[in-house]
Amino acid sequence: MMRFLRAKLAYEIALPALIAFAVFAAGGAAPSFAQSLQKVDQQLDQLENQLSEQQKQEEFLSRKSRELWTEEQALQSEAISVARRTQRLETTLTELEDQLETLQAREKVAATSLEDKAGQYARILMALQRLSTTPPEAVIALPTSPQDTLRSAVLLKAALPGVEQHARDLRKELGEIATLREDIRNRRSELAAATQELQQERASLAALLDEKRRLRAQTEAEAEEAAKAVSVLADEAKSLGELLRNLENRAEGLPRPRARPEVRVATRTEPDADTLGATTIAKNTPPPPPESKSDAGKTGGNDTSDEEFAVGSSITLAQGNLRMPASGKVVTLFGEKSRGPDGLTVNRSKGIEISTRANAQVVSPFDGKVVFAGPFRGYGRLLIIEHGEGYHSLIAGFDRLDSVVGQYLLAGEPVGIMGETSPKLYLEMRQNGEAINPLPWLASKNGKVSG
Repeated sequence: MMRFLRAKLAYEIALPALIAFAVFAAGGAAPSFAQSLQKVDQQLDQLENQLSEQQKQEEFLSRKSRELWTEEQALQSEAISVARRTQRLETTLTELEDQLETLQAREKVAATSLEDKAGQYARILMALQRLSTTPPEAVIALPTSPQDTLRSAVLLKAALPGVEQHARDLRKELGEIATLREDIRNRRSELAAATQELQQERASLAALLDEKRRLRAQTEAEAEEAAKAVSVLADEAKSLGELLRNLENRAEGLPRPRARPEVRVATRTEPDADTLGATTIAKNTPPPPPESKSDAGKTGGNDTSDEEFAVGSSITLAQGNLRMPASGKVVTLFGEKSRGPDGLTVNRSKGIEISTRANAQVVSPFDGKVVFAGPFRGYGRLLIIEHGEGYHSLIAGFDRLDSVVGQYLLAGEPVGIMGETSPKLYLEMRQNGEAINPLPWLASKNGKVSG
């Protein structure tokens, strides 16, 4: 290639020189031909050096782009793993706290029962002890009649086996209380260890997210421009449905995303719900646009969303296995009725609410592209992820958002953090703009939901 460029440049530069030489030679005043050729060679060398430097710069930038993309993919994979461990620790902590509360309640009941019974048994034992230490001749001196004294002795003797049984029960209860207290100590130790591990995982995840932000800084101008555009749409929209329509209309007018460098990275092969959103990290690359609109229309009328982001697998095939955005307990069901602020209006929930731990980690339920991230009327900080095939997930209740508009997400990738006081995460799913029940789409465990 370089030889071709040199020959082409030599021809383009030498031709005028030769013409000039012929003209001046005809007039008898031409400079030496050797000097002209030397000048041409100098110009060629200079251009060749410039081309070589430019080629080196292009190769360096291309290599740097591949390195950054590889690094970002590795960070993305690690962030998913850390977020998964974080959510599991949050679930473990909640279970340990529940167990500790149950054990403490059982200990309180056992201790109260023991205290009540101990008083009764103490009075019986004192009476038996007095009777056993009273000599027979002293019975005459007792204020009660001999018949009453004898009757009391017979009754106490008859009660003795029951007292002995109660004593054995007391010893058993004391043993159970001791076991409960030992279990409580163990649970507290486990709780402290899990809390420390959770803090370490959160710190690790925060460092990963900081590194991802650093890598994204190169496209910060594009991200800011996209964020401003969706902010304007949010201000104009009067409802969530209108916001979604505005976002879709905007997406139709945007150019298709540029192809990213092809980089081979490790695949995730765990056979659990974590892998259902993306078969490999490398598949988080926007697919090429369809050959024609007619071909795209054959897929069912959602041609705009399918090409807008990377799809590791179809969301419709993953129904029942989507990641829960946060670990916790569902406290509001889809379609559940509630009173409005005026106490008269009856509203039906278009999504579900999950009560989470303080500062709980929130993740993406499935692969997708962030089309909205920011405050929206009545929802606080809202995240909208487009999953393709006409599906969107809407997540609200964040204390902090870690995603930006235009970002491509994998299932289980961290997107934000919940707040401190009574945090509740709101999840809504929409198909072609209509709210649908998210629960049949989510993977659940033992009546609770967790990531």
